[in-house]
Amino acid sequence: MASESKSGALNFSTRKELQDWLESLPPEQGRWVAVAIAARTALRVVPLVATDVPRGNDEDSKLRFQNLAFAVFFANAVAWAVAQYPTQRNELEAYRYAARADATTAGPASAAAIAAYAAADAAIDNMARADDYSYAVASATDAADAASDIWAAVSRDANFIASGETAHTLASQPLWPNGVPEWAEEYWKLLQEALPREDKWQVWIDWYNRRLVGLADPEEIELLFATVPYKERDKGRAAANRWIGERLEELQRKDSSPPETPRQGPGPHVEIDEETGAIVPAKPESLNVEGNNVARLNAQHPQIVRLAGELLANLGQNEQPELFAAAKNYFGGVNRDLSQIDFERLWGEGVYLEEAAVAAERDIKNRMREPLNDAALTALNALLRIHGPFILATRAGLQNLAFANAYDLRSEEEKEQRAAALELAQEFKANSDVVSPETAASFAHFAEQPESTPHPERSGAFRMGMARNIAIVITAGATIGAIIVEIGLETGNPVAGLAALPLIEGLKKSKPFLDVAGLVAGELDKLSEADARALLERLNKIPFDRYRRFVLDHEALLRRLAGAQKQSHWLHEHLDWLKRMNEPPQ
Repeated sequence: MASESKSGALNFSTRKELQDWLESLPPEQGRWVAVAIAARTALRVVPLVATDVPRGNDEDSKLRFQNLAFAVFFANAVAWAVAQYPTQRNELEAYRYAARADATTAGPASAAAIAAYAAADAAIDNMARADDYSYAVASATDAADAASDIWAAVSRDANFIASGETAHTLASQPLWPNGVPEWAEEYWKLLQEALPREDKWQVWIDWYNRRLVGLADPEEIELLFATVPYKERDKGRAAANRWIGERLEELQRKDSSPPETPRQGPGPHVEIDEETGAIVPAKPESLNVEGNNVARLNAQHPQIVRLAGELLANLGQNEQPELFAAAKNYFGGVNRDLSQIDFERLWGEGVYLEEAAVAAERDIKNRMREPLNDAALTALNALLRIHGPFILATRAGLQNLAFANAYDLRSEEEKEQRAAALELAQEFKANSDVVSPETAASFAHFAEQPESTPHPERSGAFRMGMARNIAIVITAGATIGAIIVEIGLETGNPVAGLAALPLIEGLKKSKPFLDVAGLVAGELDKLSEADARALLERLNKIPFDRYRRFVLDHEALLRRLAGAQKQSHWLHEHLDWLKRMNEPPQ
């Protein structure tokens, strides 16, 4: 049986350990868990096909290599389709033999090929045993460089199941929850470079990238990859890939509606300014909105303003520069009429004030800073005590606290997303027509906070919350731009010939995106033609195409920011949709 760590987690290192564990599960559960684990393991070693890239220009060698690449992709598509869509197992039966047939034309099999064929065979075989699945997994570990990473990933999959999750949920998770190993990244880059673009390999590259981050298109689209007809495969790999691409385009063009976009959540909210067309901070919500304890806020507000002012007055800018800056920002956020306080932002300023206070105390103990005077220390301690109840009297405070408590990233993911946020902050500063200088400065202020803090889950969640809200509005603007182009309203005088244009339907289609961007309120269904004309004239002042260009130009950076978390899948989906809409018709 698998060894267990001190925490009780499963830890496999041999085929026998995995087999024993699979056999310990209830039979029906064990079968589908085994299908998912075998399919995911075979997918992890797909990049190793790059070890068979021909070194010379021999045409036969190139053909064998492409046959091998297609066979590995195709067999993996069959195995993964069974894991993701169990009800399609019988429909995919014939394609198991197709994968075998492709294997015979691919030449000597590599570890990646053997794992893929074994996973596809075992997934479809109704009588498959744990031994068959463990063989598929063990085949993937034959590459010495990959063995330890593969077993570690298989162990994480098993622990995912042991935590109470289902095999179906496991199948759709990112392939490498703890980050893609260096060898896999390098071989994947080499493999992509070795596959000739003119032979339409991009369909498989995109397919594998979705597996890496745990994304899936609709079932009808994903099943295309596992059901390429024999007559198309028999024409050669370029023809088969072209067939996939053509079918994809047909299915994707059936409905050009964009994916759903989420509402803005915890963190400062933003909107598109109708005069400048740039993203600006949203106006604070009314305190009458349900969820705010207005009585407590009114009672505590004068006290918290006084304490914040006393703290700032008694701090030395030179002696305690970080704490002074945090206190100044906090005082600026709270020293205003209660109805004008941005409680989303004040939450963040409170987090960083607390962290600056802890850092100052540490520096004082280490004799790197002078001690705070009594008045400053008294005001600081009192302010930190009252800030919690004050901010939690608002709906924004409660939402931010819940988001922070649920924020759970590995240190590697947190570092990657923080690095992406810092880069994005610089891009915002360089694109003031998309993000206003005020918004860019605010985002940079939170993104550039120290990496090591007493409450990394709070500062990290707040930073990512603000990044998410800005990303929502940027993609909303990009989506509006794409829709306007699609329905033909991007001409110099879009109001001309209004009656001949599908104006109302086009605006209805844009409603969710106009709404999250702060550009409309009310029901578009009830707009008269005059109202629609007025709305269009307002929208015509905003060059939405700038958002579309920004998103497409910064696609890779936005994907890094989104990472592989489920709550960020909407951004990947929007990026995919915008790319498709940007492609010229074939």
